[in-house]
Order: sequence, then structure tokens, then C-alpha cells
Amino acid sequence: MNRLVIIAAILMFSATLFVVLPTGGLEDMRGLKVFRLPLSENPPTLDPVKIQDVTSDGVGRKIFNGLVRFDKEMRPAPDLAQAMPAWNAADNSYTFELRKGVKFHNGRELTAADVKYSWERLLDPEISERLQILEPVAGAKEKIAGQARETRGIEVLGPYTIRVTLTAPAPTFLYEIGMVNASIVPREAVEAVERAGSSFGRQPVGTGPFKLTKWRENAWLVLERHDDYFEGQPKLDRVVYEVIPDPQSR
Repeated sequence: MNRLVIIAAILMFSATLFVVLPTGGLEDMRGLKVFRLPLSENPPTLDPVKIQDVTSDGVGRKIFNGLVRFDKEMRPAPDLAQAMPAWNAADNSYTFELRKGVKFHNGRELTAADVKYSWERLLDPEISERLQILEPVAGAKEKIAGQARETRGIEVLGPYTIRVTLTAPAPTFLYEIGMVNASIVPREAVEAVERAGSSFGRQPVGTGPFKLTKWRENAWLVLERHDDYFEGQPKLDRVVYEVIPDPQSR
């Protein structure tokens, strides 16, 4: 089975899991629009570079965005990028122009430097579980091997422009960076959590339509709407995940 088929299978299974299980939308006593979904297990992590399971993937996609997403036909489509980049055969590169005015949950605007930071983090073997996503990038192998501090194929060209140079044409690259693992995160939020001795996987910050506000381990997670979401304010006020291991109870 080739790499593209594997990616599509994972994404389709994840999407199905989180579409067919909802316990229902309702208005709570304060008139808030709340959507409740059951989970079979506690998400192991909500740090994009560590996500390997469909539970964390499904929750993470409401918190984070990447440069591209998948459309209804499971094809790459623009997300944080303004448009799909053209392949430059002369130097094996893609140049992404980012949307302007995108806000992280902490209120700061996203820039190309955040993309570079997030992808350098994805290539850090000490923390990342998905190194292979960016392996086609020039300099990725040196970064993974500890022979370089930065990946030469990831270049910030301006506040909203980033160029990614590959070692050779890679037909699945745009599909791979559509996976939740390649989502963009703010450096200051990651570093603040780490300084406090905690885990970014438990206190994630992204640009997505919802932000994590409460998490009771093995019981429930509460996501509140992100009012500054770049595609418009979500119509739901809250998404509540309830962890219910028993299939009959779920």
C-alpha cells in the first residue's frame, strides 16, 4: 500500500469516527449552543507533533490549522495558506503565502516565523513522533541526525511568505502537510508551558475554531469557540467531549 493510500485511509477513518458518534447538540440552561460527543478514551496528547491516534487527531483538528486542509474529496486545499502553491520545478520548491490577520488563541497574529518554528519542531527527534512527514524537505535528514540546528529547506521570505524546498519532487507532500501533525503553533505558548513544567499536549494553543479551556483527565474536555477565528465566528459556543470507555454506556 503506497503512502498516499495510507494517509487517505487514516483521515477517512478519523473523520468517520467523529461524525457518527455525536450524542447530540443542545442548548444548556444559559442558552449556549453546546455540542456533546463521546470518546472511547482520553486523548493521549494534543501536541500536534506527538499525535498518533484518531482520538487526539479528531480533537486536535478543532484546535489547530495547518497550511493546507482536505476538502470533501480528500484533496489538499488552502487553510492558513491563501492559495495552493505552484510547484517550482527549477528548484524543487513550493512558496506559500499566508493569510493575514489569522489569530492564535492567545491573540497574537500568525506569521511565517511560526510555520518555520512549528516545522522545525516537527523535525526534532527528541519530541516528534512524525518526522517522516517532512523528510522530503532539503536538510531534514541533517536536522533529524543532529547535524544542523535548522532545516535549510524551510525559509522565511517575509512576514507572510515561506518557501519549502524539497530534495526531489514528492507527489504526497501536500497531502502529508495536511495532517494534524504539521499544524502551526506559537513558540511563546509552547515555551511558557514547558517553563512551568507542564506539557503542551495538555495545554495546546492553535488558530482553530475552538480552544481548549478545561480538561479533566479521563472524564471530559471542554472546547470554547474562538471568537477571532479567521473563517468567522463558529456557530457553536462550546464542544464537550465526554470520555466513556464502556461501549454500551457510550
